[in-house]
Amino acid sequence: MTLDLNLLTIDSARQAVQQRQVQHALEKLPKKQRLALIFSVYDQLSYREIGQRLGCSEAAVKSIVHRSKLALRDILKKAGMGI
Repeated sequence: MTLDLNLLTIDSARQAVQQRQVQHALEKLPKKQRLALIFSVYDQLSYREIGQRLGCSEAAVKSIVHRSKLALRDILKKAGMGI
């Protein structure tokens, strides 16, 4: 049982580090990209709802979310956290 608890502790620590890395990477995105991605992924808003909050069209939101995912991936890769 001790081994299982140690593995859980290691896994929890690894997840915490990854969450901090993702948070740090999100902070590097331009504000509009960061907000669009957070609204899409974390808040699970529709593109229409995101567009209303950001003052842009659904098509623009789709593009912004796509670009923000690409930028986030690049930031994380440079940080040694390939996704």
